[in-house]
Amino acid sequence: MEETFTLPVQYKGKEVTLEFTFRRLGYTYKISTQIGNQEVLFEPDEEGSFRATLANPYKASGSKDNIDSAFIAVMSQALTEALK
Repeated sequence: MEETFTLPVQYKGKEVTLEFTFRRLGYTYKISTQIGNQEVLFEPDEEGSFRATLANPYKASGSKDNIDSAFIAVMSQALTEALK
């Protein structure tokens, strides 16, 4: 079952509102969002935070749209705080 929600994220002095999709996968779940033409997946880690992976890392290797790792960290923190 998929549910969609929006979450405002503060990054470099601007508020960016992103749309996330919650996907239940058996006993766990992943949360996805689109950044440019890349799908980024967030999954819970052992410490109660979220780790991020690219849904299709091969697509990113030839892409001109690099995703800022600091932006990924901010999104991970925002998800952690919102879902506690």
